[in-house]
Amino acid sequence: MLETRSHAMPHLVPETGPQRVIAASNFVNTIGSGLYLTAGVLYFTQAAHLPATEVGLGLGIAGFVSLIAGVTVGHLADTHGARGVYAATLVVRGAATASGVPRLSARRDQHRRLPRGPAGGLGRPSGHPHRVPAPRRG
Repeated sequence: MLETRSHAMPHLVPETGPQRVIAASNFVNTIGSGLYLTAGVLYFTQAAHLPATEVGLGLGIAGFVSLIAGVTVGHLADTHGARGVYAATLVVRGAATASGVPRLSARRDQHRRLPRGPAGGLGRPSGHPHRVPAPRRG
């Protein structure tokens, strides 16, 4: 006898209760992390003017640390309960994100003090680091 597809695939969303709340918050957190990492690289390199190598190195180190910490945090969740450990990791993550704000502000202020070109850009005549000045007519 053929099985229906719904019985062959496990449920992706828990039925009800605390497990569903944790699964939903984890889903929202994962979407937010993806958006942050994608837009963060653009922000850090374009708006905050951090070098791409510095941004890449920082994200690489963060990824390595999270791989190592995942085992420890998983063990803590097994022994102390997933809800409390998950809430604690969100607080630590928020504090870590907030700790980068003063550094970015200082970097932005440092960028503002750099010498400017004739039209306000950083040594470029067009005022934008990627824009090529239009040829003059006349």
